[in-house]
Amino acid sequence: LFTPRADFGGDLPLLVLPHGGVHSDFTTYYSRIVRELVAQGYVVVAPEYRGSTGYGAGTYRAIDYGGREVGDVLAAR
Repeated sequence: LFTPRADFGGDLPLLVLPHGGVHSDFTTYYSRIVRELVAQGYVVVAPEYRGSTGYGAGTYRAIDYGGREVGDVLAAR
């Protein structure tokens, strides 16, 4: 979750930024995009999919293609 500074105040627009799927993860590649959106007053939610890479075999086994990991992203709204 990335939020703008407090001086924006009030209700802020929310953007859910999924990173592309379970065979990747949220990396520094997205940092410029997130920084620009936050500077413009957006709250950015960047959920990790259930089973995303980089978290070990147990997490990898949690992959449920088109199921729970999609629900995780939808729940971020």
